[in-house]
Amino acid sequence: MTINFNYKTRITHLFYLLFSITLFISNPVFGQKNFNQFETLLAKGAIPIDFSSTTQEKIEKDINENTRDLSKKKQAIFVKGIHERIDLILHSGNVVYGDEVSTYVEKVAEILLKNDPELKAKLRFYTLKSNETNAFSTDQGIVFVTTGLIAQLASEAQLAYVLSHEIAHYTEKHVVETFDWKTTRSNRNNSIEKLSSYSKENELEADRVAIKMYHAAGYSQEDLISTFDVLMYSYLPFDEIPVPFDYFNTSKLYVPQSIFNSKTFPITAIEDYNDEKSSHPNIKKRKEAVEEQKGKFANWGNKNFLLNKTEFIEIRNIARFESIRTAIIDNDFYGALYTIFILQRDFPQSSYLKQMKALAWLSIAQFTEANRISEIAYESDELEGESARLFATLAKLSNKARFTIALRYIYDLKKEEPNNKFICECYNRLLRVLAKEKSFKLEEYSKNTFQEAIALKNKPAEKVEKKEEEINSKYKRIKSKKEHDASGEIDSLDYYFYGIPDIVADTIFTDKLTNFISDLREKETDENLVLTKKERKILEEQEKNKARKVTDLAIDKFVLIEPVLFNNGKRILNQKTINDYTHLIEDIADKQLITCQSINLESIKENGTSEFNKRSTLISLIEQKGNLEEIEMMPIDFNYLQTMKEELNTENVMFSVISYDKNFNENIFALVIYNMFLPVFIPVTFLVYLPQKIVSSNIVTCYSVMLNMNTGELMNAGYQELNGKLRKPVVGSYFHNLFANLKK
Repeated sequence: MTINFNYKTRITHLFYLLFSITLFISNPVFGQKNFNQFETLLAKGAIPIDFSSTTQEKIEKDINENTRDLSKKKQAIFVKGIHERIDLILHSGNVVYGDEVSTYVEKVAEILLKNDPELKAKLRFYTLKSNETNAFSTDQGIVFVTTGLIAQLASEAQLAYVLSHEIAHYTEKHVVETFDWKTTRSNRNNSIEKLSSYSKENELEADRVAIKMYHAAGYSQEDLISTFDVLMYSYLPFDEIPVPFDYFNTSKLYVPQSIFNSKTFPITAIEDYNDEKSSHPNIKKRKEAVEEQKGKFANWGNKNFLLNKTEFIEIRNIARFESIRTAIIDNDFYGALYTIFILQRDFPQSSYLKQMKALAWLSIAQFTEANRISEIAYESDELEGESARLFATLAKLSNKARFTIALRYIYDLKKEEPNNKFICECYNRLLRVLAKEKSFKLEEYSKNTFQEAIALKNKPAEKVEKKEEEINSKYKRIKSKKEHDASGEIDSLDYYFYGIPDIVADTIFTDKLTNFISDLREKETDENLVLTKKERKILEEQEKNKARKVTDLAIDKFVLIEPVLFNNGKRILNQKTINDYTHLIEDIADKQLITCQSINLESIKENGTSEFNKRSTLISLIEQKGNLEEIEMMPIDFNYLQTMKEELNTENVMFSVISYDKNFNENIFALVIYNMFLPVFIPVTFLVYLPQKIVSSNIVTCYSVMLNMNTGELMNAGYQELNGKLRKPVVGSYFHNLFANLKK
């Protein structure tokens, strides 16, 4: 078997195959969230049928309940397509149920539907972990609300209007109507413009229905209009707080104000934007329509909160804390830092915020060392508002400044919380980054702070008689150039060289860094020392791959996330087929005496919500790794994964994709003409040549990735193309060889 260890390419490919999605009870007592030890939202309570039923079961049940006024043919197409797309979202790892946010959303919905219990019984509300400001409803009665939306809202009333709008889409059957409209008019000219116009009519109708529902609930008309402002500015962070010029400064690190970007970044959003090809009317049109419509109602309420205001703020803070996790998974480290800056004003002692700050700066250092810093910077046309000054400043920092600031912060955070395992792990990983970065040299740093160096410069010089040989010493002259204090010249652009005087003097730190450097240097030959940085990184990757050979792993237990299957580019969602290949992998592992514990729909049905949460967390792990590619991963859910590792009794988790493609490109017409002139070749063509071509055109591609959930390390990345159809013996040959090597 061929195992390809070009893991950067393979894990990226695997990630996009795994997660490419084409989209489009009694209430618990309210209790305060511990934001000092914040943990990501997890599903709670009994698992809803939306998550436990298979896609096929939903299709079969729904296809016989035609209440949509569609033809039988359209009904079959609609039901299959909509259930497949929604199930991809439900099982994406980013949806939770029964959590604090979902429960709060449902409580607001109960106020809106207090006079329509029958409609309320048809609706389910789930939270989608996404920084997009969005909410959307489905034909099945599911309403998704993103954490990004909750984070942006200013009141309960604004959430109530958004929910009213989405419920209106459901009651007015806009999803079905749009499907019917598109399929009926798919061949007409200007279909995009006409569909846009049709969609706008649906949006305005949803607004009209929503206003009636919102008014009946008793909410204030003020927040009805302000909701549209939330939507218009939703591309900006959830708050507009100026970043002070001393943002980077600590008791030891001084960053001159001149380093901070002083440019202003105006907010360009306008209400009356061109909506010609948009599915929604622009904000101005919607506001005008709502103003007109609300005038038809009297006796408006005067409350923005019908539930407890404190509870709303608590739920919004949960969503805002959650947004940091999402930002880091998406490699938006600059955005995460701005969010942390905002939240630390109210939660200065939060260990979670300190952990995320350490991880954000570690990641910035890692991307800097990997020469990929441009990938995480904002484009100039994206810079607007107060956050833009921070983003622009971060982008223009020198590499040495980034390394120094990252070290300063993470060192201090570790000192603040010496027993925080997450921060300690970030610290150790940063030292490994600095050990690899040959431009980072401790001897170049001053033993004084910037202020101390200035004071020394201004201090009257003492007259000291120098020996002639010392004055002329080559060594002394070189040393004086290296030590910033000795030169007597203080350049504010070199501020970072004065930012770690205590760290330079910390023998525990210097000894640890020296050991990391020694370990790396021992692996280098004299030839390697003269390689370019790019060539050296290629060599390092080759060494990593050698160290990652499956023959060295000796794995005897792992967790298997059910394989993702594709047939000619289309994802297979038939649960029986997925289960068959899951059991195939389990059986092959068992024959190799490897314990394989599967987490899939079957195990979720059996074990419930705890199993669902494990699967979601592990999917986030591969999502994070897919975005980082070859950069060493510090798992975002490090603490929860430690607990999971103990429960599962293994730290290894496997993800796999099995893809079948039929690429028969033979020109049949040319073959027929050819055989007409040379009939003697007809038997050979149709009995030998064509069957061989057909067989060889059937390609099954198997991908697999083994991650260590404890460290985030990529243990093994496997890839192989096999001739044949999507059959168990074909797929089995790949996993048989893989597990045979894993066991060694």
